[in-house]
Amino acid sequence: MIFPEFNTKAKVWLYISSKFLDDNAQQIIFDAFSVFKDTWKSHGDKVNGDLLFMDNYVLVIGANVLDDSMCGRAVDSQVRFIKEMEEKTGFSFMNRQNICLKHSNEINVVPFSNLKSLFDKGQLDKNTLVYNSMIQLNNENIVLPISHSPFGKLIFS
Repeated sequence: MIFPEFNTKAKVWLYISSKFLDDNAQQIIFDAFSVFKDTWKSHGDKVNGDLLFMDNYVLVIGANVLDDSMCGRAVDSQVRFIKEMEEKTGFSFMNRQNICLKHSNEINVVPFSNLKSLFDKGQLDKNTLVYNSMIQLNNENIVLPISHSPFGKLIFS
């Protein structure tokens, strides 16, 4: 589980930065999230939210609500928070074409359109790890071999 203190069906969003998130940027985002989560509500009830950083490129937000019980306004406010963090820090999180790969303990963020070419050049293989930016629930695997990810069929077919 991504957020061990949350239920298995808690909502999860994964955002990939194209640039390294240094300690200063992470602290700015964490501090802003602490303020945001105090006002985060769904259907009038406070959302129990959390945030974590992984490998200095990946930002993960969790909301401890059941998968279908979160209202659209609460989801929208979380997206607005990310957009505000983009403006405040100069980092890009909303480019869904960015894929975060971990190969030989090296982290790389690449455009989705480059995956097949990287495979053809031998710069990634079936065991290269990928952050699954399509996760939605707390009980899903956040990092998995690219061959077992939603991108695998597109690369290895």
